[in-house]
Amino acid sequence: MDFRRWIARRDQDWQTLDQILTRLETKGIKSLPTEDIQQLASLYRATSADLARAKTHDLNPRLRQNLQSLITRAYGQIYQGDRRQEWNKVAQFYLWQLPLVLRQTFSYTMLAFGIFFLASVIAWWYSWRDPTFLELVVPTDLISTVRDKGQLWMGSILTMKPVAASGIMINNLSVAFGMVAGGVVV
Repeated sequence: MDFRRWIARRDQDWQTLDQILTRLETKGIKSLPTEDIQQLASLYRATSADLARAKTHDLNPRLRQNLQSLITRAYGQIYQGDRRQEWNKVAQFYLWQLPLVLRQTFSYTMLAFGIFFLASVIAWWYSWRDPTFLELVVPTDLISTVRDKGQLWMGSILTMKPVAASGIMINNLSVAFGMVAGGVVV
C-alpha cells in the first residue's frame, strides 16, 4: 500500500472534519446544517479507522498525533453534548421535580425531620446536663484529646497522609457496615 497516496486521498476528509469541529466549537451545534452533523458522525468513524491504520503501520508520529487530536475533539463534541443542556436539567430538577416530590411527601419528610431534630435536641441536652453521657457515645481518649489537649481528632492522622487515607477509609467502611448491621437488626 502506498501510504503517501492514501494520506493525500484522506487528507481532504480530515480537513473537512477539522472545519466542522471548529465551527461546532465556536458557534455551537445550532450553527451546523443537518448535512454537516451527519457528515461529522461519518468522518469521525472514518478518521478513527484511519488512526488505527496509522498506528498499525507505524506511520509518521506527527500524522498520528494530528489524527488523535481530531478524534479527541470529535469525541468530545459527539458524546459529551452541550454543557448548557446538562445544567438545564439540574436547574429543572431543583425548580420543578424536587418541590413536587417534597409536596407529595411533605408529611413523611416533616416526620423524619422532626425525629432527627428531637433526637439531636435530646442528645445535646444529655451531653450538656450529664458529662458522663458523652463518655457513653464518644471514646474516652478522643474526649481527652479534644477537650484536655485542645487538639482536633484528625490532627494525628494528617501528618501521615497515606496512612491517614487508609485509616479514614477503614473508619468509613466500619461505620457503613455498622449502619447496615444496625438496620438489619432493627
